[in-house]
Amino acid sequence: MWYKLASRLGMSLQRCMRETTSSEFVGWQEYLRAEENETQREHYYLAQIAAEVRRGISKKPKSIKLEQFLLRFERKKIESRPLTEEEKQKRADKSKSIWLAFVNASYNGKAKKRRVNGNSNRT
Repeated sequence: MWYKLASRLGMSLQRCMRETTSSEFVGWQEYLRAEENETQREHYYLAQIAAEVRRGISKKPKSIKLEQFLLRFERKKIESRPLTEEEKQKRADKSKSIWLAFVNASYNGKAKKRRVNGNSNRT
């Protein structure tokens, strides 16, 4: 989605990611998804050509409708179910590992001891 947005705004990907807030990005995602199904003038033109070709080889040409040739794109809805405690813990551990890797630390599911100025502290 970032690539679509950067292209739409005429920016490099890095500039787009740097200058777009998270709330703007969510708004753009919704807008771009809705736009996928907007029928443009050229879509009607191409559908009309396809319908006429089909009418030319059909035994019942009056049954062929233009709307049959307009493409619609739908996203699959992912069925969601409540997470089990084990799944929640795995996701939390993975998230912690990613964030700690970002700050150059490590996480193995337990707090580790770290020495600060000769004192032992839990982190």
